[in-house]
Amino acid sequence: MKVSKYLLFPVFLIVFVDNFGYALVFNLLSPLLLKPEYGMMGAATSVHLKNAMLALTFGIFPLGQFFAAPMIGEFADIHGRKKAFYLSLLGLTAGFLLSAWAIALHSIWLLFFSRLLSGIFAGNISICMATLADLSVDEKMRAKNFSMVTALFGVSWVAAMIVGGYIGNPRLMGHFGPVFAFLISTALSFLNLIILIFMFKDTAPRHPDTKFRIGQGLVNIKQVLLLKPTRIFFAIYFAWSLGWVIAVQWYPSFSMEVFNASVYEFTSWFLIMGITWTLGAFFAKYFLINKCSTLTVATIGFGAMTLCLLIMQFIPSFTIFSILFGIAAFFAVFAMSSSLNLISTAAPADVQGKIMGLSQSAQSIAFVLVSTIAFLVSIYTISILFYFSAAISALGFALLLYKQARRDTV
Repeated sequence: MKVSKYLLFPVFLIVFVDNFGYALVFNLLSPLLLKPEYGMMGAATSVHLKNAMLALTFGIFPLGQFFAAPMIGEFADIHGRKKAFYLSLLGLTAGFLLSAWAIALHSIWLLFFSRLLSGIFAGNISICMATLADLSVDEKMRAKNFSMVTALFGVSWVAAMIVGGYIGNPRLMGHFGPVFAFLISTALSFLNLIILIFMFKDTAPRHPDTKFRIGQGLVNIKQVLLLKPTRIFFAIYFAWSLGWVIAVQWYPSFSMEVFNASVYEFTSWFLIMGITWTLGAFFAKYFLINKCSTLTVATIGFGAMTLCLLIMQFIPSFTIFSILFGIAAFFAVFAMSSSLNLISTAAPADVQGKIMGLSQSAQSIAFVLVSTIAFLVSIYTISILFYFSAAISALGFALLLYKQARRDTV
């Protein structure tokens, strides 16, 4: 067990750094593209076009991740977790550095490319999940390890809000602020690589006789969709990814357009949301998981999250709207970690890298759809985006109720 704890540190650090770099853009990109003082888009550009460009910038990252994550997961199952971590961390470091350069040059097209590059190599989380599955002796331990991952999502989110919303604010540090924010991500990613080299040992056997094929990742997606034990859980996780990310990704733009909120205001509430998310992860790990099945925990999370998102549609106050958003985050973490645990538990032990890579692809395609929906809606108004969020979350909740009913009748 001591070896396992020793191995967990670099894995959890990778989770922190990976999500930090991902979360950084949520409160940085919206003002960067919507506010003319950042220098990325001119003052004469229409709000609709700015929102459309923002949707494209958000969407290019998960598009790259969608195609690459299954391949990185497949690579990890064949050549080992450590080599896959090396590959993804090197690419991610280069992507963060290129994003900093793009912002310094005020080049939105270079920013597009840098986000695509970062997305291609952002397969770390799937390898982390596969590693934790390797080290978990039963479903309860796996659930607790996955809950720790989601807790780190919250901690890294809070750190990203501080760096992106405050340090990255050009009004505080001038136009170098957003550049500095991405340089911090670059340094953290490179540091993570160094720590991994000295501290991490592979947790799964290699299969050198198995040939790695670049296109196999897309074939695996089709195979998993046809695999009955995991199919419904992938659908549930997809519903979580699509419903929750619509709310999170477009909260800044929604706050500015509907409530006329400032960058400081929505960044502060984003920070609070990260704290409630973290509290929810620890509540699930130390209380719910010991008392309830994984399926029940997921159902509780989806139900409460859906209710909060639904009520938010009818709130005219930005403060109350944001409080409900924070409460939704507390329960959203139940839904996420439990959905991933259900997928992992239903899959064979020798394909955990592949399965977790596919779960990340499911999340990525949901992110692409979020940006596509937002791109189309932004032509008219983004004020209806939260209706999409609540409806899709309700679909995931309905699938869980169906699964609960099927289990009770067996």
